[in-house]
Amino acid sequence: MEELRQRVQLERRLIARLKTANIRFTDAQIERIWAIVSAHQAGLSIRKIAGATGLSSSRIHQLLNAPEAKEIPVWLIQLRQSSGGSGRKKKAEQPEPETEIRCDRFRSGVAYWV
Repeated sequence: MEELRQRVQLERRLIARLKTANIRFTDAQIERIWAIVSAHQAGLSIRKIAGATGLSSSRIHQLLNAPEAKEIPVWLIQLRQSSGGSGRKKKAEQPEPETEIRCDRFRSGVAYWV
């Protein structure tokens, strides 16, 4: 019985670790797209962006045309307007526990770009 309990606990820890890793991976992909879009909007050529990221020029084109890349300017503009462009966080309600880590990473990424 004790062995079964330990096995279940181990599986729960492993699943939690995998979920956390998946969230971090997704966040990193989004952050990369933000950086690429920002660099392109600032005037950096696609070739230079490709060289800096280790991606091909065609992949940079794909990422710049991805739905995530097209959504970024809209919500950044809205965020800048709502925060007065200061980049400082306003007080808000507490996030749900399962999204707390993701929200913290999201807010720090947004603060960087605002």
